[in-house]
Amino acid sequence: TYYLGNEIVYEAPATEVPVAFAGTNVYITGDFHDNVTITGAKVVGTSSARFAKDLEVWAVEFVDEGITLRGDLKGRVMQNK
Repeated sequence: TYYLGNEIVYEAPATEVPVAFAGTNVYITGDFHDNVTITGAKVVGTSSARFAKDLEVWAVEFVDEGITLRGDLKGRVMQNK
């Protein structure tokens, strides 16, 4: 599944399939049971975002508000907060 938009706010309780997001500002929360790819100018992962597999982030700014990551963090980020 691929989500494309300017402002993406994804707040699903559980996502069972691989998913990708591309937007200017991407705000993520919920349980992800497969690989996730996020591309954006600003990507925010909340403390209630849990990733069972790999998370790939391509962003100018990545704000980690306390995500839980069991896989690997991949991609490239210019600024990490």
